[in-house]
Amino acid sequence: MSFNKLQNEDFLKKFEDSARETGKKECSCNAQILIVDDNMFNLIPLELILKEMFGVTVDKAFNGQEAVMLFDMKMYKTCCDQKYKLVLMDLNMPIMDGYEATQQILAHFKQVHPSNEYPNGDRLAVVAVTAFVNEDNIKQCY
Repeated sequence: MSFNKLQNEDFLKKFEDSARETGKKECSCNAQILIVDDNMFNLIPLELILKEMFGVTVDKAFNGQEAVMLFDMKMYKTCCDQKYKLVLMDLNMPIMDGYEATQQILAHFKQVHPSNEYPNGDRLAVVAVTAFVNEDNIKQCY
């Protein structure tokens, strides 16, 4: 078992109790968005646009590994407004790129939700957000 996998498991274990506590509170089903980008100049405008124009709450991750850890943490919370419905994913990042992060997020989601949807019927969407588009990027995304 790799160090990163052990680190992720420890990270998730720490949040299991807080997830149970969050689930005890009454909650709404507002969609949450995760923005993943290693460049603050991309993160902040996206966050402001989504917040100001649509009134939605976003979380931010600065690389793919952080995104996977945040996604897993939120997925195991019982309060429906804590779950991500949309992930805006940069493709080229240090530590873990967007391709690998997306594969892991979708695999974890399918493990917990084999029907590919949340219990309330909502689905998860991952959208590539990148400045560098070429044929290889397009092929890898589909």
